[in-house]
Amino acid sequence: MKATTVIKKATKGINQFYNPRSAWDKGVKAYAVELLEKLQEQAEGNYIALDDLYSTNILNKAMLNGAENWVHYSEGGNAIIWDEEIMQRLCTASEFK
Repeated sequence: MKATTVIKKATKGINQFYNPRSAWDKGVKAYAVELLEKLQEQAEGNYIALDDLYSTNILNKAMLNGAENWVHYSEGGNAIIWDEEIMQRLCTASEFK
């Protein structure tokens, strides 16, 4: 089995079986799917192999996409960084107002 196959199955599983109700949980799901999509791109480019998915250190490094840590990942623009975008993803409409 290839890493791309495993990542596609994980993404499909999240989308198919995880049906969040709250805005926060929907936002968490969106972050998880985005991270898997980035891993998928790396796997398709042969930058990550199946065995890498089973190594916490290698997987974490792959998800950080060159950033030193998760703070640098966010501040470097690898994730949404603007307060308004974060609030739109994680808050209800009334909380956003």
